[in-house]
Amino acid sequence: MFAVLAPIISFLPGLLLKLLLGWVGFTAVGPAAGSFAAWWQSLLGPIASGSWFATFQSAGMGGHGLATLAWVVRTVAVLLAGMLGIFRAAIADLFKTFGGSGAYQAGGKWLNDTLAT
Repeated sequence: MFAVLAPIISFLPGLLLKLLLGWVGFTAVGPAAGSFAAWWQSLLGPIASGSWFATFQSAGMGGHGLATLAWVVRTVAVLLAGMLGIFRAAIADLFKTFGGSGAYQAGGKWLNDTLAT
């Protein structure tokens, strides 16, 4: 499933991030009152330039933080898709080793030898 979503996340991070950031309260005019972003800012006090909060707020305002976070999303999506592919290949090898011949087909379909006719 994630292997299908990874390309989408890779090509559309800006839109997804804007939606997510708006949902947690990082808006184009600053943290929304009563939101997670406002609560987080109240814990931090003065916000340092270059901090994670500043990057999230910049992204919420459509600034350079959006490109930074989009790069992070793309990188994580590619890494997770790669890890999923490695995991799937390892499971397939184990299934071949312990499941007998014909238990796994190259097309990615799991079969039971007794049911395959």
